[in-house]
Amino acid sequence: MKDFIKGLLPANVMIENKLNIDENGRIRRILIVDDEPYILSALKRCLRSLDVEILSADNGINALEVLKTEQVDIILSDLRMPEMDGATLFSSVANLYPQTKRMLLTGYADLDSIQDAINNGHIYSLIAKPWDNQNVLLILQRTLKTIQLEEENKKLLDMTERQNKELKRINSDLQIKVD
Repeated sequence: MKDFIKGLLPANVMIENKLNIDENGRIRRILIVDDEPYILSALKRCLRSLDVEILSADNGINALEVLKTEQVDIILSDLRMPEMDGATLFSSVANLYPQTKRMLLTGYADLDSIQDAINNGHIYSLIAKPWDNQNVLLILQRTLKTIQLEEENKKLLDMTERQNKELKRINSDLQIKVD
């Protein structure tokens, strides 16, 4: 089926299977944010098999600093941290970097904080502590696939728009010749 679809696309449109590479050939990045060093280490070990670049920050303020210089595809952040909690971080990220998928990691049942993160930070997924490594990997793989599909969709929509403009121009030229 994929070969059939590729045959319908212009030569400059590529369907990429690798979830860890973006449309520009850049290795995808995941930013992990947690104030507990052993959690950061455990998550880095867990995510190693994804073959992505893993960045980390020990609080929300440092995470925002990382985002100023690095393009990040997914942020996986703890909810409760000193200085800036995950809900506040995600609210800022939603405004500044809306394309970045935001995933909340929490071991607390503080529904008000979780609700705030969902409503204001527009989180993409919630992962409970303690987490299951396989479940986290599955969620992240699905998220990477979603990102890839969104990029391909945008590329195809842009191509369709360009082709429609060209067709309108050709149609207009033909109409002038007919008149």
